[in-house]
This record gives sequence, C-alpha cells and structure tokens, in this order.
Amino acid sequence: MIEIKYDTSLVKKARIITDKKVRQQAIKIVTSSGFAVESKAKELAPVDTGMLVNKIQMTKPDPFTARITAGTNYAESIEMGQKPGTWPHMGALRLWAKRVLGDPSLAMPIAASIFIKGREPRPFLRPAFNKERPKFIRKIKKLFVGVTYKGKK
Repeated sequence: MIEIKYDTSLVKKARIITDKKVRQQAIKIVTSSGFAVESKAKELAPVDTGMLVNKIQMTKPDPFTARITAGTNYAESIEMGQKPGTWPHMGALRLWAKRVLGDPSLAMPIAASIFIKGREPRPFLRPAFNKERPKFIRKIKKLFVGVTYKGKK
C-alpha cells in the first residue's frame, strides 16, 4: 500500500481557528482537494484488471486531513519502480502471467528479469498530488487572510 497525506502547516493553523465558518470552509477545501487527488490518481494509474484504480481511495482520519491510498500489494512498486536486486510481488505477477500470457509459470523468468534490471516507476499518486497542491494552497491562503487564531491575528 502507498499513501499520500494532505496535512500542511496551513491546515494545522485551521485547527486553532476560532471562527466556525472559516473552520468549516477549511474542512471543505481539504475534502475537495482530497477528492481531486483521488480522481486524478485514478486517471493516471495504469490499468490492467482495474483493481489498482478501484483501490485508490480518499479517507478522512480527521476533519483537517485527507489521506489518499492505493491499497494493493503492488501499488508501491508501480509508483516508485523496482530497483535492481529486489523481487517483484510474485502473487500479482503470477496472476498477470496467467491472464496475459496464459501460463503462470512464466512469472518466474519475468521476476528474474525485474530482479536483474529493475523496473521504471509509473507514478500516479505523486503527480496527482503535485497537480492539486498549488490549488489547495492558494484556496487555504485566501481563506486565512485576516483570520484570528486563538487571540492572534
């Protein structure tokens, strides 16, 4: 599993805002940005069976945090690539070899090739986050102009 978490210092300021309307608006911005990252990640993720795309989800562990995860055992190796000298996830590779090549035993030579050569990353979460981040920061900064934080301005 791989995850990206939205919890910037700007959002941390929202936790101490005294104005309830501003707090609610900050929560809405965090939520909408989280959904935007989730949507873009699903658009950018490579599709074979659709399981990876279906496992990309945005959750809210607290009102000021949006967590976007790709909950498959191979998501990280797709996002980050595979360095030479590391083995790919064999279960997923066997299923792929059976479905695409018609023979699950072909997974082992493919895994050996990945072990020797590595595999290039195919990022989908980081680019989705990086695309949304400037919009998120702009909205939060605009919201916080002139806001009082527990006795401070």
